[in-house]
Order: sequence, then structure tokens, then C-alpha cells
Amino acid sequence: MKQVYAVRSDKKFRLKYILHPAGKNIFFRFIPFYTLILFQLFSISCSKKNTYSPVEPALQSRGQLISSTLLGVYTAQSLQQLVNPESSLIPTNLKIQYDVTAYKIEYCTVDPQGNLVIASGCLSIPSGQKNLPLLSFHHGTETQRSDVASQNPIAEETFESVLTASLGYYSLQPDYLGFGSSTEPHPYLVAGALADEVVDFILACRSYANSRNISLNGQVFLCGYSEGGFVTLAAQKEIEQNYSQEIKITASAPMAGPYDMLLTAQTILKENIYPAPENMAFVFYAYNNIYVWNKLNYIFNSPYAENIPQLFNGSYSTDQIDAALPDSINELLKQTFIDSLLQNEEPTITNAFINNSLINWTPSSPTQFYQGDADEIVPYENSVEAFNYFLSKGCNVKLTTIHGGTHESSGTPSFIDALTWFQSFELTKISSN
Repeated sequence: MKQVYAVRSDKKFRLKYILHPAGKNIFFRFIPFYTLILFQLFSISCSKKNTYSPVEPALQSRGQLISSTLLGVYTAQSLQQLVNPESSLIPTNLKIQYDVTAYKIEYCTVDPQGNLVIASGCLSIPSGQKNLPLLSFHHGTETQRSDVASQNPIAEETFESVLTASLGYYSLQPDYLGFGSSTEPHPYLVAGALADEVVDFILACRSYANSRNISLNGQVFLCGYSEGGFVTLAAQKEIEQNYSQEIKITASAPMAGPYDMLLTAQTILKENIYPAPENMAFVFYAYNNIYVWNKLNYIFNSPYAENIPQLFNGSYSTDQIDAALPDSINELLKQTFIDSLLQNEEPTITNAFINNSLINWTPSSPTQFYQGDADEIVPYENSVEAFNYFLSKGCNVKLTTIHGGTHESSGTPSFIDALTWFQSFELTKISSN
């Protein structure tokens, strides 16, 4: 059932090692397909909309709650059956214990040009609980519009919201623009645009809590991996600099994100092979669109320059795009472009990367970075540089290094440790109504 809300006038890894052994973990995809059938046995699917068509409220302000649609109710028992019972990585204080109700939330945010648009995300709530801490989890790189939690909260790419809710969090997972209900181009690794979406989703989900008399305890935790790590730090910066009165961040855990965009690009371009060509192509494609460079034919070799707009139209998965692109950097990108960017002779592109980097401010909230030092997708230097800079400014910051960890293998231990760390900030015990 879809609930449409009245217009508001205010302006305000996948867990490879802890899930079933048959689960896969490619770019933070986990939970095999057959387990989705199991989930259906324990869920109540209520995604069918009302038979009438109510008039959608006009978009008036950022953070406006537009609608909610029940996605399903998942029992703690059904969730526990997906967890690998032999796993030793889950501390006892992170055991699944609550049934979870998940909703698709539509809300008002802004696109990179400042236009009001509708976006979506998944809100998961532990059943029968009160005094809930809020956790906003930010997913990694996706390219297919349907591969987000608001479309299926128990799919292998999207399980984090339901999982963390089962641990006792009022758990948010924004889809980002370009996914779920949104057909706008995704602002991939564009800091301000992504931060706006997170801020607005938090405000909309708080409005939902108020409308349903769901009590929150005031704590706000931010967490995310890969692109989600970048989104986490971008949202933290935006909240602390511009929304500190509305949102008080308790703790933030950015994980394996490209916080220095120029360093990331130049480090990758110095290599011959890059195992995630869709990531690199996505960055240049997204920036080309948002900043109106008209440089695809200058950046990419043919036929990739011609094919990339179609590949990133929201219909294809990252695996499909990877298969369509070469992992040879020299084959994908023009050598003249590579040379000029490495020699700092591309001021337009260089400035865009610098402007979207996240190492030029001073966090006030406790912040803990996570990354594997053998990460082959996002250079580990990002976390080291951010940590050292923030530490030099006297910030409450820590870097947890997964020694020998790759981009894939570091996801689970990072996520588990971050959740354990969040538990140390607990103000009030979650109690039953």
C-alpha cells in the first residue's frame, strides 16, 4: 500500500563471510538468488499500490516526504537463516534479534542544477521498538536503476538496511539520483549532489517517524563503502557545515572511498590495467554530463566513446558494463588525454576533481576510516591522506587498516567493526513498547 503525504511547507559488502557460504561478493554483492525465495516465505509483500490514483503533492521543499510504500515484513528468524552459523566475525552484541518492516520512501531533493526532483530510498524499522538510533547506510557503485534497496530490500546488493534494522537501528538507505524512482542521471562521485540527497532523505525519514509516532533517540550514524564511503564523508561535511542544528552526527564511518578525486584518477591512470573499468568510465561520463564538458570523444577511444552513454542509461549492471569495456587503460582512454591529465594540463577536469574532493575541511564528529591496504580499486592512499590531514587538524579520527585486504575482502570486516564501534556510542538501551 502506498501512503501519499500532504504537502509540507517547512524547509527543513556485502557480508560475504557472515552470510550463507554459497553467497557471492562481487563489488559488494552478496546473498545468492535462491535465498531470495527463502525470504519470500518469511515476508509479507505489500508493494501493490492503491487502486485509485491520488493527486501527488506538489514539490515544495527539500526533505519533503512524498510517499511511503510497504515493501515487506521480515522476521528475525528468516533473517537469521541467511547468516552463516559458523561465522566468527559477528560479535555477540551484533546478533540479529528484531523483526523488520521495510518501506520505500519517496522524498523531495535537488538535482545538481538545483531543481526540485523526487528521489527514493529504503527505510527499515525494527518492529515494536522505541528510542531508536538512526543509521544512514550508503551503498557502493551500482549502474542498474533497479539494483537498490527500494526496489528489493533483500536482494544481494541491498541487504544492509534490513540487516542493520534487525540489530536495532532506524535504518536508511538512499537509492541516489538515477536509481529507484529517479530517472535523472546519477551524479557519480559528485560530492555536493550526493550529500544533498542524504541530508534530504534523513529529514524525510524523520518526518515519517514523527507521523507514525516512532521515537528516535537523537543519535545519527553515517556509514558506507566504496562510492558509499565517499557519500558518507560528503554527507558528513555537508551536515556539519550547513545542517548542524537539524542533524547531530554521533559517529561516521567512511570506508574505502575515493576522498581525493584527483589523487585517485592520477594513481589509476599510471597503471596499465584497472580491474573495474566501469568505475573509471562512470566517473568521466557523469562529470562530462554534469559539467557539460562535451569531451567523451576526447577522453575515450572509439567505439567506447560512442557506446558509453548507452551503457550508463540505467539498464545495465556493473558486471555487464565491465564485460563491455576493456580493463586496459590505454585501450579505453586516449593516450593524449591520459598524458595531459597526468601532467596537470587539463585544468577544467583537474579543478572538477579538486572541487569534489573531501580533504579540505575539519570534521567535528568522531570519524573512523576503514580500508584494505591491498585495495586494487580505490587507492589506499585516500584513507591515509584523509586520516593524516584530519589528525593534523586535531580531529577525533582513526584509521583502521585491513592488512592485506582487497576492495572485495575488506568490506565485511570493515562493516562489522564499524557497527561494533557504533555500539560504543549507545545512549539509551532500545526498549520494547
